Amino acid sequence: MKVVISNCKNGFSISRRCARYMADLGSLHARAMLRPEYMLSDGNENSWYGYLGYNYPRHCPILVKAVEALGPRASCTTVSALSIVTLKGRRYIINEHNGVESVTEPGDINWITIPSEISDSTNNEIHAIELKI
Repeated sequence: MKVVISNCKNGFSISRRCARYMADLGSLHARAMLRPEYMLSDGNENSWYGYLGYNYPRHCPILVKAVEALGPRASCTTVSALSIVTLKGRRYIINEHNGVESVTEPGDINWITIPSEISDSTNNEIHAIELKI
């Protein structure tokens, strides 16, 4: 399974060319993005901002195929740079910091487990625990 992320501080967006490619492959979302009312006021092809939205699945096979086929031209060049991450499994979270994204999978997380002898206090007592390192 592959996922598309932004590796640029300006965040995730696709180029108009990428939206056309996706629309040609059957993406209704991309087709809607190409409507004239979504063009920026100057109508310049390069000023088009292709924001897919937070809920758009980054593992969408059409999106992945478009980014693989178009390479750097899949990105809205003045705004973002896209890359593809190959997952080890089928579950992931996209983390973002200042527009740059990374992928975390369940196996990447070092979980902290609360010992069973510690329970919630119902009378506002403070429990001290020994930290074993």
